[in-house]
Amino acid sequence: MLPGTKSTLGALRFLREHGWDHDAIAHARAAGRVLGLRGGYQMLGRRVSDPDGMDGPPGKVSGLGLLDVARSRCVR
Repeated sequence: MLPGTKSTLGALRFLREHGWDHDAIAHARAAGRVLGLRGGYQMLGRRVSDPDGMDGPPGKVSGLGLLDVARSRCVR
């Protein structure tokens, strides 16, 4: 489960720094279920962008690619 977060881009960076993105993707590919709530849902998509810097510095990054969605701004 990927919970909500106050900084979606920061949380996604943290997941990647610890290699947990690979774990979530491998679990989903092995027919496991991955649940994302709020920011966690955004991370499951193709792209997460926060052009206005609502959650920190403005930016955009590739998501985990498990859902065919792209968020154009982070949601609080």
